[in-house]
Amino acid sequence: MGLVTYKSGNAYVESVSLKSLGERFGTPLYVYSHKKIKEQCNTLLKSFSKQPTLICYALKANSNLSLLKLIFGQGLGADVVSCGEMKKALQAGVDSNRIVSLVLVNPKMK
Repeated sequence: MGLVTYKSGNAYVESVSLKSLGERFGTPLYVYSHKKIKEQCNTLLKSFSKQPTLICYALKANSNLSLLKLIFGQGLGADVVSCGEMKKALQAGVDSNRIVSLVLVNPKMK
């Protein structure tokens, strides 16, 4: 079954009417499937379970706090590139030992 289903000409995600969400919250509106995100995280974790791997979500892709809490709750780490992203990751509950960061230092900076 696909992510979006149709009943009587109306689109649904996880049995929730997209029309009703649009009416309630306005449009444009981003709608995420809690179930699909969990499935994708679990698929990634299972695929690499035999290797010592830390799978990290890049906050630059989307730093929505609810989304981050869901992803980190599945066991993924955080890939951050700024202090703001680090703060957001910690706020979302990621373990600080599961944060990776690439910091480039300009040798000309004092």
